[in-house]
Amino acid sequence: MIENFPKIERHRGEVTRIEGRRAVLSDGAAVAADLLLWGTGCEVDLGFFANESLSRIRRHEELFAQCGCGLLAIAEPGLYFLAAGLESTGTAPWSYALLARTLMSHVRGQATLEPVPLARKLNHFHYAAFLAERDPVNFPQGHWKDEYQRLALVYPQDQPLIPD
Repeated sequence: MIENFPKIERHRGEVTRIEGRRAVLSDGAAVAADLLLWGTGCEVDLGFFANESLSRIRRHEELFAQCGCGLLAIAEPGLYFLAAGLESTGTAPWSYALLARTLMSHVRGQATLEPVPLARKLNHFHYAAFLAERDPVNFPQGHWKDEYQRLALVYPQDQPLIPD
């Protein structure tokens, strides 16, 4: 993702509707997409989705119940909600980084996220262990815990968080 950062298209404008595989923006531009990663923010209002099971959602708990592994929109293949399954936002940047890395591995076919809702939300410690069972690329068996502990506890704060 970092290598291809210069190739990312950036569009200013609010998504007003989604038509098939295109997001239509408030300025009238239509952007084609293979997948959509949606950050809900503090409020959840998905009323603009054509899919009724998504458009009725107004609370995080309702969104969570519609997401496999807390990330995958079960009702819409190719739609992902970042961190719908997090228990809190106290460690949001750290958790988002872990979730985004596994999500990209899943999109590439290197991790397996099941389209089944979780029984309960997970805190950031449990989410790392949960993702490790599904993502061997970002959580190498046998030493991922030591690596993540090193990153969390002794990584220089003045450097971007990019694993070795």
